[in-house]
Amino acid sequence: MRVLSAVDEGLPALLMAVIVVALTADVVGRYVFSHPLQSASEVSLIAFIWLIYLAVTAVSRKGQHIAIDVLTQLFSQRWQAIVEIFVQVIAMLVMIYLIINGLDYFLNGNFVPLTGTGLSKKYLELAIPVSAAFMIVYAARDLVRAVIGAITGRFERPQVVDEEIERIDDSYRPDVLRTGNFNASGLDNTDHLK
Repeated sequence: MRVLSAVDEGLPALLMAVIVVALTADVVGRYVFSHPLQSASEVSLIAFIWLIYLAVTAVSRKGQHIAIDVLTQLFSQRWQAIVEIFVQVIAMLVMIYLIINGLDYFLNGNFVPLTGTGLSKKYLELAIPVSAAFMIVYAARDLVRAVIGAITGRFERPQVVDEEIERIDDSYRPDVLRTGNFNASGLDNTDHLK
């Protein structure tokens, strides 16, 4: 899993750097030297598509996909695990479909080359089955976790909270911006003295 997490977090960061460098070089070439780089936009396009699909796998690994859990939070932990089993099985079936059809399209599709780089567009399409393969690994991990939860009756969906984001969000709350002196209601304890 560590290798997968290095790929699905490290590679998107590298691809973002490629996008920034390529587009900056294109802008400088276009406006400073009056000679734009012909392949910069295509390199950026390829990097951006791969960045998106690899970042989706990182979101899947962390369990941070958008989920509406208002109803399932009312269930017991065992029933939450059973619902999670159903969700992960559906997700795995979708990923298998994407892998099979994505590889078939990659291997048998008729693709024209990109004009600037000369690369075939099929390398853009390869991002879909690669991303689906990563996500099926994470779905299988979550399925095992849910099955264990259904058997034992103890299950909680993983809650990954980025402490940096949480700290930034808290710093913008009006009750934190005032004096930092709070009661349970979040109001400044000195309000009654004013």
